Amino acid sequence: MEQVPPGRLVGVEHGAGRDLGADHRHRSGLARRHEREGPAAADGFMRTADLIGALEDRFAPEGEDAEILAGRSDTRFSRIVRNIVSHREAAGNIINDGLAEYDGKLHGLRITEAGRLRAAAG
Repeated sequence: MEQVPPGRLVGVEHGAGRDLGADHRHRSGLARRHEREGPAAADGFMRTADLIGALEDRFAPEGEDAEILAGRSDTRFSRIVRNIVSHREAAGNIINDGLAEYDGKLHGLRITEAGRLRAAAG
């Protein structure tokens, strides 16, 4: 199994495996990060909107990744994260690879046991 270095977002189109800024990963204080990541349930579920916020806190996108997309209200970075769901059938996607499951009723992702093992190894 491929090792994924910390700080790399994998399984998303237009950003697969791309380092999103090692020097800016911790721009927010611990309290804000906990507030954003708090919605993660014990079973590893997180609403997509909360996941985007937690990843923004972790990776602190800047430049074109932080810009609002033309004709939209979201950033390029949030679109990349949302593509995890919309491109879930694509090879290399964390859902397709069995690392996470999408819950359409709750609008979010749940990490699988395989995903937990991969995260622990990386």
